[in-house]
Amino acid sequence: MTTIPFPAPRPPVVEGAASRLELLSPREREVLALVAEGSSNAEVAAALVISVPTVKSHLAQLLRKLRARDRVALVVLAWREGVVAAPPTGAPPRLPGAGRRAHRPCTGVRGRR
Repeated sequence: MTTIPFPAPRPPVVEGAASRLELLSPREREVLALVAEGSSNAEVAAALVISVPTVKSHLAQLLRKLRARDRVALVVLAWREGVVAAPPTGAPPRLPGAGRRAHRPCTGVRGRR
């Protein structure tokens, strides 16, 4: 039997986060707040009147400075540190058909439409 070594566990994202938040520029804080509120890169770019590549650059800096693994870790950190208010518990009601393409009945015939 072969054993696979696992990497050592990483410290939690929020450890020392408050002091790392002080390293952020005002623009990085704006980007973090918008991302934590659920904005896409395009929405952040439009809100701050910057390009999408600039948003991506800011996100890369946020990930590095805050030692976060991904966008989700940034959102959790922002909620825990009070950058933005965490959403209320419980998922919002989902509208019927939201996020899904309209269903077309199968005709049994493959080909062009």
